[in-house]
Amino acid sequence: MLQQLRDILLDRNAEILASIFTRTVNAHAQQALIVNDDCRLASKPCLDSLGFVYVWVDGGPHGHARGDPRRAQVTGSAHDAVIPERECEHTLDNKGTIGRLDGRVAALLSDLKVGAP
Repeated sequence: MLQQLRDILLDRNAEILASIFTRTVNAHAQQALIVNDDCRLASKPCLDSLGFVYVWVDGGPHGHARGDPRRAQVTGSAHDAVIPERECEHTLDNKGTIGRLDGRVAALLSDLKVGAP
């Protein structure tokens, strides 16, 4: 339902979500911000202008969102294309245990100069 609402909003005003996102980011400009979701290709110009860094989370062949085995492709909606792995500055391996992931996240946050969670 939320994706359908997003599609309606974007079809009516392609810049509305970027505008809302930009206002939110600017309101918290003194803090490190992490977007915990698939970044959509359509949002990349906005995210680029705000200085976001892209991290590809590699869950292996069975770790793709919504069970979709395809990478960086449209998944039912033109608004669903994700930012391709090749355009991400970092990759986070999410194929191991929670303990391993925790260590990898801590290392990535350190590399990005963001405080540990």
